[in-house]
Amino acid sequence: MKQTFRKILTSIISIVCICTMLFAVACGEEANTPTDSSTTSISSVAPTDSSSAAPTDSSSAAPADSSVEPDDSSVEPDDSSAAADDSSVADDSSSAADDSSSAQEPAELPTPPNYSKDVDVDIVIGAYDGGPAIDKVVLTFEDEIPISAVETRSLVFSWGGDLGNASTDELYLTNARGRKLTRGSSNIVVIEYKVNYSGYGFGNNLSPFSYSGNYNSWKAMSNFNLKMNNFNIDGNVYTNFTGRLNVTRSVPSLEKWDITKSHTKGQVTIKYGTYEPEVPDGEKRPLIIWLHGQGEGNTNGGNDPSIALLGNKVTPLAEDPIQSYFGGAFVLAPQAPTMWMDTTTGTFPASAYQAGTVSKYFEALEELLRTYVSSNSKIDATRVYVGGCSNGGWCTLEVVSRMGNFFAAAYPVCAPYAKGHFSTENFERLTQVPMWIIASNDDTTVNNNGDSNTSVNVDGIAHSKRLYIDMLEGGNQNVYFSLFANVRADGISYMGHFSWIYVFRDEVKNVQAKTGSGTNGAFTKNDYVTNSTRTVQYEGTTVNLWQWLATFKNDGTRIAPLALN
Repeated sequence: MKQTFRKILTSIISIVCICTMLFAVACGEEANTPTDSSTTSISSVAPTDSSSAAPTDSSSAAPADSSVEPDDSSVEPDDSSAAADDSSVADDSSSAADDSSSAQEPAELPTPPNYSKDVDVDIVIGAYDGGPAIDKVVLTFEDEIPISAVETRSLVFSWGGDLGNASTDELYLTNARGRKLTRGSSNIVVIEYKVNYSGYGFGNNLSPFSYSGNYNSWKAMSNFNLKMNNFNIDGNVYTNFTGRLNVTRSVPSLEKWDITKSHTKGQVTIKYGTYEPEVPDGEKRPLIIWLHGQGEGNTNGGNDPSIALLGNKVTPLAEDPIQSYFGGAFVLAPQAPTMWMDTTTGTFPASAYQAGTVSKYFEALEELLRTYVSSNSKIDATRVYVGGCSNGGWCTLEVVSRMGNFFAAAYPVCAPYAKGHFSTENFERLTQVPMWIIASNDDTTVNNNGDSNTSVNVDGIAHSKRLYIDMLEGGNQNVYFSLFANVRADGISYMGHFSWIYVFRDEVKNVQAKTGSGTNGAFTKNDYVTNSTRTVQYEGTTVNLWQWLATFKNDGTRIAPLALN
């Protein structure tokens, strides 16, 4: 009965309160309760209304419980007895409202395990011998994150698949300047990855490139996800991310480069990347040209020179020690709309070895090279050096054979080559330009030990090995050849075609002999060794590839090499 009476009394009081409030609004009275209904609870309204309805001091009324608990029957015969004493009702309503509140309002629920706030993400890309790789992701939260939250693999970032590895990932906080924190909190969390290369690519989904149809391209900036594994922020443990990821990517090694320019001739547009050193007024600096391999062209029309710069890790050309050898040098890296070995008479590879064929991008490339030099008064036009790998090695021989002493020297790397491709005049130009050839003996992509194409395989050898002998026989007085047994760097073995790695690591030094077991001491295919210790000397000093190149001018004169080791 007591509980029944309490429920009835509570209902009556609630109805009275609601009616009082409605009446006050209708009469234009100013309510005494807060205007923000979202912060108002039932328990906070009842005492306010009862005090306005009961002018008597509630302190003079008997305790609410004593007025109802002794004998429920005293109230039931006449409900008006409850209304007759406003003070008792007021006091009782307060108690009843509190009880009603606790009965009707659900208990406060724990924070749900969904983190719904936005997070800014910067994917930081590094340049490596095997191509670009993801070094880390920098996550910027709206909340301050305690250092305890990142002591385990509590966050996993996904770009078309999870990045990294649980056993090697490192999570830490940094301040706004990127300094690693060892205590406290920050809104910046870094997930740093251990980059490893094996086989033909990077492990743990750390390559930002996808390879399809013989070309590299950037992965689409989509399909991102952030996983939370008991991510604890001040006691709130999150297991699911439902916010928005605002993702960008940055490549620190490209900060020195301009990749926005292009040159158009007819229907062909060639985009390119450039590095330009600071040159005092009145002075000039040389130009280094790099022509990329097949994978760094683009099926979308050569629309991103960053691929050409990162796919073969060309970025060291803008750094020391290579820059120091030239006293500072401009660098130009064009990107083919497809591949340099696409010719005017057919497609790669067969037509690239046929007599009289030419790259269908040659005219646009030639005009770009000449225009870039002539329009920049700080480039020394007598010191232009050209090289490239694979497809770009072939194109290096192509432009040298057609542009001659526009170049001071050349450095073809793992280049496809067949003498029959060149006219007599073009071949003679090749023999007149100083050349340092680079290749690996175990290259199976451009096979130096024979090729099924009979126009390439001459006397049982092909490509770089054949090129070196042909240059010697053609009378090139300034030709050298660095032949490596394999491609290995920092304990990592790469496929034999990747000999450009040695070029950008500044490790090209030992060369083949110039004489051998042939008639009158001619160098032959039987004289090749892969453990040569021979070096190149200039004015009594040993020089490496870059130092050697830097000594040449296209007028036949030479200058002293700079920054000797």
